[in-house]
Amino acid sequence: MGRRPPAGGNAVDREDPERWWRSWVDDVVDADENLRREINEFWANTPRAAKVGSRHHTVPKFYLKRFASKGRLLVRDRNSGEITPRNIDDLATKNFYTFVNKDGEEDSRLEDILADMEGGTGALLNRVFGAFQPVRQLNPGESMALALYLSFQVVRTPRHRREMELLADHSMKLVNQDKLPNPTEWVVVPHPNLHIGYMASTAFQLTDALYGRPVTLVTLDRPLFITCDEPVILVVKGDHVQHLPACFKTTKQRIKAAKRPSRHRRRNWDVLHYYPSRPGLGQAEEVGLPISPRSILVLGSKTSPAPLHVRLNGDDATEFADDVNRRLIDQAYIWVAANPDHVAFADLEFPPPKPILQACDGGTAMARALDQPPEKRHPERLSNRWRRGREPTQPRSCSGVPGAWSRHLIRNGPPHDRRPDDDGQTTDSWAGDGAWQSGRGSQSMAGPLGGSSIRPPLWASAAASPQFATRVGQDVGDVDADGLDADE
Repeated sequence: MGRRPPAGGNAVDREDPERWWRSWVDDVVDADENLRREINEFWANTPRAAKVGSRHHTVPKFYLKRFASKGRLLVRDRNSGEITPRNIDDLATKNFYTFVNKDGEEDSRLEDILADMEGGTGALLNRVFGAFQPVRQLNPGESMALALYLSFQVVRTPRHRREMELLADHSMKLVNQDKLPNPTEWVVVPHPNLHIGYMASTAFQLTDALYGRPVTLVTLDRPLFITCDEPVILVVKGDHVQHLPACFKTTKQRIKAAKRPSRHRRRNWDVLHYYPSRPGLGQAEEVGLPISPRSILVLGSKTSPAPLHVRLNGDDATEFADDVNRRLIDQAYIWVAANPDHVAFADLEFPPPKPILQACDGGTAMARALDQPPEKRHPERLSNRWRRGREPTQPRSCSGVPGAWSRHLIRNGPPHDRRPDDDGQTTDSWAGDGAWQSGRGSQSMAGPLGGSSIRPPLWASAAASPQFATRVGQDVGDVDADGLDADE
């Protein structure tokens, strides 16, 4: 299942290169000349390189401060469990959101966009969920602001970038294995622009899965919650992985099926199913975000009412905090953190890390490599290896520029014609468990909405395609096949 077609219209062409990345925000921008002007002024007046070379927080600094004491946290390594006191400034990565724009220049304005959004979310948490504020229902603008923040938090992390890198590595080697003497000895590395452009366009689509959900503030009688580098908790019923019939075919069976005559261009042998080890937003029955050692926001189902505030004491508080902390540790990728005064942080059990992305391709050596936790934990960022004469290709036209989107949404809320309909979804939204069809066959991607969900990046549909496109508004340069490194 892909995009829901507009009412009364035909199904959306998923292979339209000018359409796959668009979201409802692009329609808002196209319809509002003043907003377009504000966005253009942002890009024109914000210094391009002011934050190039700086350290970027993948979990916002304002959020970490809510767990810290005098700017410090206890941090445990997700792999080893080793515990060290750290300053929150240390939990940042140099140039993580720096991209190469269409003029071939290093550009850090995405960090300004994220900072603007984070400032609005911090004010929202203090205004609605502050210690001395009566808890109330969110208005439409506040609901969209929270949905936007959570959506970006899901896709902006090192784990998500590393998932995309592993998918690129596997898919490119799989379709080129006849050209490589031993594919497992090569590593295909996509440009960091790929994740940044995908993040900037996908986050707005993901708001459909969050906007309008009832929000409950759960508070404990003592500080028990921790946090991590993947702080958004997604709760699903049952197994989040929905395998396809072709997932159970061996390579031999796929080759045999490929030789059979068929009237259809898309056949089972051509299906690749990628799925992450954690569920996606579109599959989540509930979504949680700890906002302090004593409190957590829980976003429930759009179709079910929920209380505004729940207080837990004694054993109930301990049991609930244990479940939340277990989920955070399980999905953490690099680090887990807690207030220095947390009573049991050093004693929390850390299970062995899991693979973060897996593939059903008939049982190749590349898929077996994905069944293990990645040896290389940290993803790519813009560094000297990407500065050696690598110029972006000429970008295609782009109608969406996200410079002021977060300010507009936080201030004005969503457009009225994008409200959820009766079944809790919105027109032109993405399903959480649908397979994406492309090219000569089918491909399912482990997207932010879940396994076999959102459309894959364009490079996943064909080897050496000229459409290695990434965008942050109109200013991210495209990355073509020459933007890949193959390291022996």
